[in-house]
Amino acid sequence: LIQILDPVFLPLSIDLTVFVEPGKKSQVLVALQRTFSDTTYSDGRGGFFAPENFTFGMALSKSDLISAAMTVPGIESVMVSRLSHYGSNIDQNTIVPVKNEIIRVDNNYLHPSNGIINFHLRDNTAGL
Repeated sequence: LIQILDPVFLPLSIDLTVFVEPGKKSQVLVALQRTFSDTTYSDGRGGFFAPENFTFGMALSKSDLISAAMTVPGIESVMVSRLSHYGSNIDQNTIVPVKNEIIRVDNNYLHPSNGIINFHLRDNTAGL
């Protein structure tokens, strides 16, 4: 017996606190928005949350987010201050969807219920 399940999208709320090299906030913000987009670009590369990067039941951890963020030039350190289901205040280290769920973060502020990621940029003037 084969059971076919319809996909259920699992929107997330994510907050990243990002310490950047002095004077690099604007460049880093643009790069983070592209890095964590849900878009597949004309060069064939997709943003972190592009549909082809997540499938049924695929987990997401804070370390996955940190690793992706640290690829952006000008970032000194990153902290995931929130990783939760959209609408929940329960911070988790890893989101593990059930078998028919697919993680979704469209990052569209007009439709935050499709998943949202917030970037809190800080100049790292203290050398932390």
